[in-house]
Amino acid sequence: MTEISVDLATPRDLPRIQTLIRALSAFHGDDAQVTLEQLQAVFFGTPAPAIAFAARHNGQIIGYAGVLKKL
Repeated sequence: MTEISVDLATPRDLPRIQTLIRALSAFHGDDAQVTLEQLQAVFFGTPAPAIAFAARHNGQIIGYAGVLKKL
């Protein structure tokens, strides 16, 4: 059985999340310009306006979700 876990992302996860963001953007014919600094500020800044979750399979991030804390 394939085991996938979802947990809160950490700052160490940001390079992989950035790669996934860029891949999704490219799939849609776009070019995401998001930087690691921007991701750090959004998900781990003070205050952080959003929370990042990471989906993992065998320890590797295979997906992510970014959720705004409030609108």
